Amino acid sequence: MENNKKGVGLGVAAMVCGIVGLVLICTPIGGILCIIGLLLAIPALIRNCTGMAVAGLVTSIIGIILFTLALLQIDYINSLLDRSREKKSQSETTIQENDKNNQYDDSTPSATQTPAPAKKKTTKKEKYKGYADKIKVKVYNKKNLPVDYNVGRFSEFIELDYKVVNNSPKAIKGIKGTLKVYDQFEDLIISINWNISDNVKSKETKNFTQQGIDYNQFLETHQKLYNEKYKNLIFKYEAKQINFLDGYKLKF
Repeated sequence: MENNKKGVGLGVAAMVCGIVGLVLICTPIGGILCIIGLLLAIPALIRNCTGMAVAGLVTSIIGIILFTLALLQIDYINSLLDRSREKKSQSETTIQENDKNNQYDDSTPSATQTPAPAKKKTTKKEKYKGYADKIKVKVYNKKNLPVDYNVGRFSEFIELDYKVVNNSPKAIKGIKGTLKVYDQFEDLIISINWNISDNVKSKETKNFTQQGIDYNQFLETHQKLYNEKYKNLIFKYEAKQINFLDGYKLKF
């Protein structure tokens, strides 16, 4: 009777160790518990405690097998990592050696080495074209002026106030070009010959007023420009020639 009680106790302990070992099989504790479960299950079977002892024996054996496989897997992964590190170290060493060889080759003049092509010189026209890109003509207001005989205005007048922004390092004395006016849909309303005959210093912004066109009510283009509000208009100035104060004339 006493042997049976001991056998039951060993069987319970073996089963508990086997089950807990399976749960913790990914840790060293799980492997140890499975081994203990196996050692407890064997004497429990000898004492005729078959039920729980068998359960402890089976779970412990399964746990030991799984733990062994996990150890082998970890060892395999470690070996792969070691190989990867070795390959990386070898590749870095090869790269460093190649860099040294390249440095040596660069420092050693070659008899067949092709000389670098000479830089193309910028022409005077290209230089002044760069200056022209920094010169802008901007219309900032539109006025419809009525007839006023006192100031010599004998017909209605569409006045376009504008400014010349000269951000170039060169002063200008005149610009010949065309002012194109578009509606908000970018449909052309009118194209006006627009010449500026006044000096504008370098880095200067100069405002101009009292320039525009006499309004002809019988022309559709004039009617559109007259009736359209300034905020709905788009102005684009196309320069045909810029005369610089130093005497250079840039033609487009």
